[in-house]
Amino acid sequence: MMLACSFCKYHAGKLHCNDCATSRASAVAFQAPCATLFVFKRAPNLLAVPTKRLAERVTLFMELPGLGRVRAAAILLNAPTLLALDAAVLASRWTALCTAANSHAVWAEQLAKYAASTVGNLLTRGERSYARLAWVVASGQQASIALSGTLKLDAKQFARRFPEYES
Repeated sequence: MMLACSFCKYHAGKLHCNDCATSRASAVAFQAPCATLFVFKRAPNLLAVPTKRLAERVTLFMELPGLGRVRAAAILLNAPTLLALDAAVLASRWTALCTAANSHAVWAEQLAKYAASTVGNLLTRGERSYARLAWVVASGQQASIALSGTLKLDAKQFARRFPEYES
C-alpha cells in the first residue's frame, strides 16, 4: 500500500512506501529515506559528522531519562542541529532542564506539555542561558517566569527582568 509522506515536503505529494509514511518519531532513527533528507536539508552541517558518531548521538539522545523515544525523535526532527552537539553537552542540558522543571510544579507541567519544537529550541540554548536558569531556581523565582522564558531571554533582557542577577 502506498501512502503520502506524512512528514516531509521533498516529494511534493508523490506517493511513498509505508516506511516513508511512518510517523516523524520513527523517522528520526534514519530508517525512512526521506527522514535522512529532511534532517540533512535542515542541518547540512551534519554531513561533516561521521555516520557512526551521528548514530551514537541519536541513540544516546533517545535514551535520555524522562524523555521517551517518541518525544526524543520528534525533538530531533524539529531541531536536528542538536546532533552537532557533543552527547555529554546535550545530556547535561536535558538534565539541567529536568532539574529546573522538577523544582517547581508549574514548570514541570510546562515541560511535559511543550511541543517538540519548543524543547528542541530550549536545548539549543547556550551555557549562559542555562547558568541563568540555575540562578532562577537557586533564587526561588520560578513562579515569576515561564520555564521557556527563562532560557529564551538574552542577557540584556534577563538583566532587565532580574536586576539582582550578576552574571
